[in-house]
Amino acid sequence: MASYDATHYNPPAPVAMVVLRISTDLSGAASVPDVPLLIDTGADITLIPRSAVQRLGVTLLPAQYEVLGIDGKTRTTTDGSIWICSSSTRRSAAATS
Repeated sequence: MASYDATHYNPPAPVAMVVLRISTDLSGAASVPDVPLLIDTGADITLIPRSAVQRLGVTLLPAQYEVLGIDGKTRTTTDGSIWICSSSTRRSAAATS
């Protein structure tokens, strides 16, 4: 269940601690526990901490995103992206520092 994080977000925002898993075949899977994910149902992209992506050993795809922050400022990132699947949904997720 998500809880509101007032330490890292102002105003407080819902954050869930999740386990990221990747499986390349039936012989095994890598996982990273306790990854904080901001719950934002109106977001166009999902941001995943770069450290979690690196711990999974996933290669980032070249990508560039323009992000509009809550402060109204636009920022461009070239951090890269990965494809994630949740149930039957496939969407792009950007890795961030």
